[in-house]
Amino acid sequence: MNDLILLEKAGMNPQVCNFPVPYYDSSVRAGVPTDPGAYTPGEYLCLPRDLVGKYPTFVVNAEGDSMKEAGILDGDLLWVKVGVTAFDGDIVVVSINNETTVKAFYTDENRQKWLIPYNKDYSPIRLTEDMDVNMIGVVTTILRNIPRMPYNECIRIVNDHKSQQARPIL
Repeated sequence: MNDLILLEKAGMNPQVCNFPVPYYDSSVRAGVPTDPGAYTPGEYLCLPRDLVGKYPTFVVNAEGDSMKEAGILDGDLLWVKVGVTAFDGDIVVVSINNETTVKAFYTDENRQKWLIPYNKDYSPIRLTEDMDVNMIGVVTTILRNIPRMPYNECIRIVNDHKSQQARPIL
Protein backbone atom coordinates (compact mmCIF):
# COMPACT_ATOMS: atom_id res chain seq x y z
CA MET A 1 0.00 0.00 0.00
CA ASN A 2 1.18 3.53 -0.81
CA ASP A 3 2.78 5.41 2.13
CA LEU A 4 0.56 8.44 1.47
CA ILE A 5 -2.57 6.30 1.80
CA LEU A 6 -1.28 4.87 5.09
CA LEU A 7 -0.65 8.37 6.43
CA GLU A 8 -4.12 9.52 5.33
CA LYS A 9 -5.71 6.51 7.04
CA ALA A 10 -3.83 7.49 10.20
CA GLY A 11 -5.59 10.87 10.08
CA MET A 12 -2.68 12.86 8.65
CA ASN A 13 -2.73 15.17 5.66
CA PRO A 14 0.44 14.40 3.69
CA GLN A 15 1.40 16.64 0.79
CA VAL A 16 3.72 15.77 -2.04
CA CYS A 17 6.65 18.18 -2.16
CA ASN A 18 7.11 18.59 -5.87
CA PHE A 19 7.19 22.36 -6.50
CA PRO A 20 10.75 23.77 -6.76
CA VAL A 21 11.41 27.01 -4.86
CA PRO A 22 14.73 28.81 -5.41
CA TYR A 23 17.17 28.84 -2.52
CA TYR A 24 19.56 31.79 -2.87
CA ASP A 25 23.28 31.59 -2.15
CA SER A 26 23.13 34.81 -0.13
CA SER A 27 22.13 35.92 3.32
CA VAL A 28 19.87 38.73 4.39
CA ARG A 29 20.98 40.60 7.48
CA ALA A 30 18.91 40.50 10.60
CA GLY A 31 21.07 43.31 11.90
CA VAL A 32 22.66 46.30 10.19
CA PRO A 33 21.86 46.25 6.45
CA THR A 34 24.71 44.93 4.34
CA ASP A 35 25.45 44.37 0.69
CA PRO A 36 24.09 40.90 -0.06
CA GLY A 37 26.33 40.38 -3.05
CA ALA A 38 24.73 38.86 -6.10
CA TYR A 39 21.51 37.00 -5.49
CA THR A 40 22.20 33.89 -7.48
CA PRO A 41 20.00 30.86 -7.16
CA GLY A 42 21.71 27.91 -5.57
CA GLU A 43 19.70 24.81 -4.86
CA TYR A 44 15.98 24.37 -5.03
CA LEU A 45 13.80 23.28 -2.15
CA CYS A 46 10.83 21.16 -3.14
CA LEU A 47 7.66 22.21 -1.35
CA PRO A 48 3.97 21.35 -1.74
CA ARG A 49 2.31 23.51 -4.41
CA ASP A 50 -0.59 24.29 -2.05
CA LEU A 51 1.88 25.69 0.46
CA VAL A 52 3.67 27.89 -2.06
CA GLY A 53 0.54 29.58 -3.40
CA LYS A 54 0.25 31.86 -6.41
CA TYR A 55 3.02 34.35 -5.63
CA PRO A 56 6.67 33.82 -6.56
CA THR A 57 8.58 32.50 -3.57
CA PHE A 58 12.22 32.12 -2.67
CA VAL A 59 14.22 31.01 0.37
CA VAL A 60 17.21 32.89 1.78
CA ASN A 61 19.39 32.61 4.92
CA ALA A 62 18.97 35.01 7.84
CA GLU A 63 22.17 36.38 9.30
CA GLY A 64 22.45 38.31 12.57
CA ASP A 65 20.32 38.84 15.65
CA SER A 66 18.18 41.97 15.16
CA MET A 67 15.06 39.82 14.70
CA LYS A 68 15.68 37.29 17.46
CA GLU A 69 12.62 38.32 19.50
CA ALA A 70 10.49 37.54 16.43
CA GLY A 71 11.98 34.05 16.44
CA ILE A 72 14.33 34.67 13.49
CA LEU A 73 17.75 33.39 14.46
CA ASP A 74 21.09 33.49 12.70
CA GLY A 75 21.15 30.70 10.11
CA ASP A 76 17.37 30.33 9.79
CA LEU A 77 15.90 30.00 6.33
CA LEU A 78 13.37 32.69 5.48
CA TRP A 79 10.58 31.85 3.08
CA VAL A 80 9.85 35.09 1.20
CA LYS A 81 6.84 35.83 -1.01
CA VAL A 82 7.47 38.36 -3.75
CA GLY A 83 4.78 40.66 -5.13
CA VAL A 84 2.54 40.75 -2.06
CA THR A 85 1.62 44.00 -0.32
CA ALA A 86 3.41 44.58 2.99
CA PHE A 87 1.13 45.69 5.82
CA ASP A 88 2.08 47.19 9.17
CA GLY A 89 3.72 44.53 11.30
CA ASP A 90 4.71 42.27 8.40
CA ILE A 91 8.30 41.06 8.45
CA VAL A 92 9.89 42.05 5.15
CA VAL A 93 13.10 41.67 3.20
CA VAL A 94 14.11 45.10 1.93
CA SER A 95 16.98 46.49 -0.10
CA ILE A 96 18.10 49.97 0.99
CA ASN A 97 20.74 51.56 -1.26
CA ASN A 98 21.67 48.04 -2.46
CA GLU A 99 22.05 46.68 1.08
CA THR A 100 19.52 44.13 2.31
CA THR A 101 17.93 43.63 5.68
CA VAL A 102 14.98 41.85 7.27
CA LYS A 103 12.81 43.86 9.64
CA ALA A 104 9.18 44.53 10.59
CA PHE A 105 7.43 47.09 8.38
CA TYR A 106 5.45 50.02 9.81
CA THR A 107 3.86 53.25 8.53
CA ASP A 108 3.40 55.91 11.23
CA GLU A 109 0.64 58.53 11.61
CA ASN A 110 2.60 60.92 9.31
CA ARG A 111 2.79 58.26 6.57
CA GLN A 112 6.53 57.78 7.23
CA LYS A 113 7.66 54.24 6.57
CA TRP A 114 9.87 52.44 9.09
CA LEU A 115 11.75 49.17 9.40
CA ILE A 116 11.73 47.97 12.98
CA PRO A 117 14.05 45.38 14.54
CA TYR A 118 12.82 42.81 17.06
CA ASN A 119 15.81 43.41 19.32
CA LYS A 120 16.12 46.46 21.58
CA ASP A 121 19.87 46.64 20.84
CA TYR A 122 19.06 47.93 17.34
CA SER A 123 17.36 51.14 16.23
CA PRO A 124 14.46 51.46 13.80
CA ILE A 125 15.29 52.65 10.29
CA ARG A 126 13.19 55.50 8.89
CA LEU A 127 12.89 55.17 5.12
CA THR A 128 13.43 58.53 3.42
CA GLU A 129 13.01 59.78 -0.14
CA ASP A 130 16.78 60.01 -0.67
CA MET A 131 17.11 56.24 -0.10
CA ASP A 132 16.85 53.74 -2.93
CA VAL A 133 14.32 51.36 -1.32
CA ASN A 134 13.17 48.12 -2.90
CA MET A 135 10.64 46.00 -1.04
CA ILE A 136 11.78 42.51 -2.05
CA GLY A 137 9.09 40.50 -0.30
CA VAL A 138 7.23 39.48 2.83
CA VAL A 139 8.60 36.74 5.07
CA THR A 140 5.85 34.18 5.58
CA THR A 141 7.67 31.25 7.15
CA ILE A 142 10.83 30.58 9.13
CA LEU A 143 12.48 27.25 8.43
CA ARG A 144 14.96 26.02 11.01
CA ASN A 145 17.07 22.93 11.28
CA ILE A 146 16.63 21.43 14.70
CA PRO A 147 19.98 20.41 16.19
CA ARG A 148 20.50 16.96 17.60
CA MET A 149 21.70 16.77 21.19
CA PRO A 150 25.16 15.19 21.34
CA TYR A 151 25.10 11.58 22.55
CA ASN A 152 27.57 12.30 25.38
CA GLU A 153 25.31 15.11 26.63
CA CYS A 154 22.34 12.71 26.71
CA ILE A 155 24.36 10.27 28.80
CA ARG A 156 25.51 13.01 31.19
CA ILE A 157 21.97 14.37 31.76
CA VAL A 158 20.45 10.92 32.33
CA ASN A 159 23.28 9.89 34.67
CA ASP A 160 22.93 13.16 36.63
CA HIS A 161 19.19 12.54 36.94
CA LYS A 162 19.69 8.94 38.08
CA SER A 163 22.23 10.00 40.69
CA GLN A 164 19.79 12.65 42.02
CA GLN A 165 17.04 9.99 42.29
CA ALA A 166 19.37 7.58 44.13
CA ARG A 167 20.30 10.06 46.89
CA PRO A 168 18.62 9.34 50.23
CA ILE A 169 16.37 12.03 51.62
CA LEU A 170 17.59 13.23 55.04
